[in-house]
Amino acid sequence: MAKKENITDVTPEIIEGWKKQYGEVFALEVAVDPEKYEPGTVTKDLDDDIPKITGYLRKPDRKVMNYAVVTLPKSISGAGKAVVKDCWLGGDERLLTDEAYNLAAALQAIELVDFYQSRLKKV
Repeated sequence: MAKKENITDVTPEIIEGWKKQYGEVFALEVAVDPEKYEPGTVTKDLDDDIPKITGYLRKPDRKVMNYAVVTLPKSISGAGKAVVKDCWLGGDERLLTDEAYNLAAALQAIELVDFYQSRLKKV
């Protein structure tokens, strides 16, 4: 199987094409420079004014969801990395190849996996 070519120069027209093909498309942004962790001061959201790199993901399909659900209890980062890899449409390849950026992307991408409350009762 040939490696899918990465689209790095993502335009609004390309995004519209992805939306037609995949439905929802998500921009995954990671800050270029790391923040040092200080207890009680975790930044809630990414500041729009700081440099960031961006990748684009589609909604996970059933195969990706199944893998993520099975992997999640053992490794949230492993499940998220699978989502990033399998749902990748294009963008800055550092989100795939650089371990620090990939981990940050994975922890955000896991939010694309929907979980529903459920139960099984004997009746």
